[in-house]
Amino acid sequence: MDLAKIQYFLEAARLTNFTQAARNCHIAQTTMTKYITQLEKELGCRLFRREHRGVSLTPEGRHFYEGMAKICQEYQDLRDSLRLKRRKGLYLGIAMQEYIEALWLRRFEEAFPDCKLYFSFHDIEELE
Repeated sequence: MDLAKIQYFLEAARLTNFTQAARNCHIAQTTMTKYITQLEKELGCRLFRREHRGVSLTPEGRHFYEGMAKICQEYQDLRDSLRLKRRKGLYLGIAMQEYIEALWLRRFEEAFPDCKLYFSFHDIEELE
């Protein structure tokens, strides 16, 4: 099961419209329909009722939506916590000519010696 395809399903379920969901996911509507059909085949049940002006979730689709929404949120929370642990510190992009005059930065380093500072020095144009 592909997480991107699950996100497509969640967006289609939220919007009850494959075309709008495809637009939000930056894929073609035909691709959205294909992915949903593949997911339904993989699960062995219909997730959506196709209607004249959109779609609606079947009872199985609602159950799958509720479960996958929780799983995806837990995945996002876990991913965010791992990213935060990996890069504790402050990342700054500084124009080369500005660093010499950055007294506030020196004061910050003195006040918070345990906080790692990571610098990226570039010309002002590159930072913009």
